[in-house]
Amino acid sequence: MQHTLRSLMRFKRRFFFSIRHQDQALGHWKDSDSTYGKFEALLWKGAMSDDDQYKIRRILDYQGDPDKRSSMRFLVEFEDLDLVWVNYNPDLTSTVQFERFVHDQPQLLPLRENLEQWTKSRKEINAQPIQGVSPGDRCYVDLRAWGSDFFNTLSLPRVPNSRYVVECRYTRWTTSKRKKIDLECPLFRQKFDWSHVDVKDVWHGSSSEGDDAI
Repeated sequence: MQHTLRSLMRFKRRFFFSIRHQDQALGHWKDSDSTYGKFEALLWKGAMSDDDQYKIRRILDYQGDPDKRSSMRFLVEFEDLDLVWVNYNPDLTSTVQFERFVHDQPQLLPLRENLEQWTKSRKEINAQPIQGVSPGDRCYVDLRAWGSDFFNTLSLPRVPNSRYVVECRYTRWTTSKRKKIDLECPLFRQKFDWSHVDVKDVWHGSSSEGDDAI
């Protein structure tokens, strides 16, 4: 294959930036975005069919909400250290690098399965009593757990392989069967009624453990 996935991605960005810039003045953003997405899918299909998958080194970061997969994109590092933001798509999610990345990020739990499987798993998990935590325990919650829109309003520097966390504390069970628990966040001065799935999304332990935390 003459062009690698990375060179095609660069071409895509240069070409469609020009289209988007012109369409913005004409008020045609919707058509432009649709064409942009279809072209990206075509590039992925062509590149991956030539077995370029091995050239992906790792995934460094993400944007968007795991519960809305179409909103997500990922910062992909290739073997030549080139970095490209790639939208969520089946070719990317089928890679070992993607699987490794989402397993290292508790808040990306929904992405460890396809949507149909996760919908079923969510119900099964929430039907079980919460285990592994108790009232009085402290935990560290990734700020993106409250949604990408909230996180983006903070305008924090994006540092690959790092995460911004806030210390929280479990205070009390809110159901007799321990299927929900109150989470108190002193920084926000708020309490949240968390389900079993919510608890699984949380990074537990010392703030100095795991990846770099800020």
